[in-house]
Amino acid sequence: MKIRHFAGYLFLTTYLFFLSAAFLYTMFRIRVPGVPWPFLRFAYGTMAPYQGFSTVNSFFRAEGELENGVFESIDLQSYLHLPQGEFIILFFRLKNHTSSSLQPYQYVAQRLFEEENKRGKKYRSARLLVEQWPMSVRGFWVNNISPLQNHEILGTYP
Repeated sequence: MKIRHFAGYLFLTTYLFFLSAAFLYTMFRIRVPGVPWPFLRFAYGTMAPYQGFSTVNSFFRAEGELENGVFESIDLQSYLHLPQGEFIILFFRLKNHTSSSLQPYQYVAQRLFEEENKRGKKYRSARLLVEQWPMSVRGFWVNNISPLQNHEILGTYP
């Protein structure tokens, strides 16, 4: 019976240690030495309430310009099979990416342009934009009345 109690306390202590390390990383970007990244990343995910708050909803869209100058929506979910919340966070974090000589959003627009043209769509250009609208307690999309009014173009190609 003592081994069971000891194992329980050991598990609880270890869990609280990783949770504390994730809290330090979330709030101050301090990495505790000896904590492996997979464990820190898992615990970091539980710190979502402390990672920021906004009073606006945001959603990313991609569009391709047809030969007649009309923009057509590109389905980003066909490229990234992620839940909506993770999808939005991923695109916001692109701002910090510097793996290309292009700006991150411009790079994504270029890749979408190339991939869509491989799929048979003949676009003249591609663009990535973000829509923003006020939050509502009735749901995510409720206040998104006119999507083309509150948008910002993040990247275009070519």
